[in-house]
Amino acid sequence: MIRRITEYEPLLEQWSKAAGCLPVRLAAAWDCYGGHAPDCAFYAVDDAAVLMVHGAGALLCGEVSDLAEIHMFLCMSGALTLLGAKPMQGAQKRLSMRWKGTGEKPLLPKEICTEPSLWRLSQSGLLDADPHAYYADVCRRVNRGAALIYTLEQDGTAYATAGAYAITESGAYLSGVATREAQRRRGCASALVTALCRALWPREIYLICKPPLAAFYERLGFEQHEELWEFEIGRT
Repeated sequence: MIRRITEYEPLLEQWSKAAGCLPVRLAAAWDCYGGHAPDCAFYAVDDAAVLMVHGAGALLCGEVSDLAEIHMFLCMSGALTLLGAKPMQGAQKRLSMRWKGTGEKPLLPKEICTEPSLWRLSQSGLLDADPHAYYADVCRRVNRGAALIYTLEQDGTAYATAGAYAITESGAYLSGVATREAQRRRGCASALVTALCRALWPREIYLICKPPLAAFYERLGFEQHEELWEFEIGRT
């Protein structure tokens, strides 16, 4: 059974306070949107798991007995991808990585912009997202203290970025790591991710990557936390 969650309740609290990448994202989204945003909704599944649908993506905290029901529900909701901890036929493996670095906070290099123009970043083409939807979402998150975005810029234009787009009191989730092709292999991503981790410590800091990128993040102080699975809705 799938039912809509519109108020904070014990099941949502249980998963919002659990350790891991998915609960951090769930908790941050609830803090930002609750049950009051047209493109972000929360559902209880069998009163055991929580399903969050945000735009074209969905994530599942917990295990459910009938994934076919979830699949059908998401097809009707318009979601294109589902991320969860349970393997699904046709799903692609993703790795949740957790930062295990120290809490040292050296001065940031002057070239790292810690308060970039979110509008210019949305128009930069760096991120694979609709500019207007990205801008509206990230502004709300930053204003509520649920996001922190860093960039490297030249002449006012970002050529590399990384962000924590889900921040709670105890956890943070990093994503949106991107560098223009001409500036790659110069340590841009490493500098931005490391700076964010040090700024966010002592929170538990997570990110999700494809398996081939695990070695890169391990060099930055991350370790594998758990396996996740990403499923394309409608794919057979």
